[in-house]
Amino acid sequence: MIILYSIPVCSKSRKALDLLQASGLPYEVRDYLQNPLSREELADLVDMLGLQPSDIIRMQEPAAREFLESKPSPSQWLDWLTNHPECMQRPIARINRRAWVVRPGERIQEVIQAYRSESKP
Repeated sequence: MIILYSIPVCSKSRKALDLLQASGLPYEVRDYLQNPLSREELADLVDMLGLQPSDIIRMQEPAAREFLESKPSPSQWLDWLTNHPECMQRPIARINRRAWVVRPGERIQEVIQAYRSESKP
């Protein structure tokens, strides 16, 4: 199953969801503003992405720019993001232990292709 971490008001999230729905593949959407990720879930997701926590922060957000001035460690970014989920990059898709930041939304095609490749008998 493909997990899509997104929020409904994001145009890139909506584009990714449209393409995912059209694929006919099994998926689940997690609105991470309504159902925020725990610190452990965020750490796990960052690990699956192969990125640093700061790499999944929307740095154009004023709160993120302000926090950046304190030169936070990766652990501090995770703590901060737990309390500021609106500043997480979106959408993010996950299959098992692999994840992608799917910006622009059309990048969901990479995830769809990976799912189909992994699901072949």
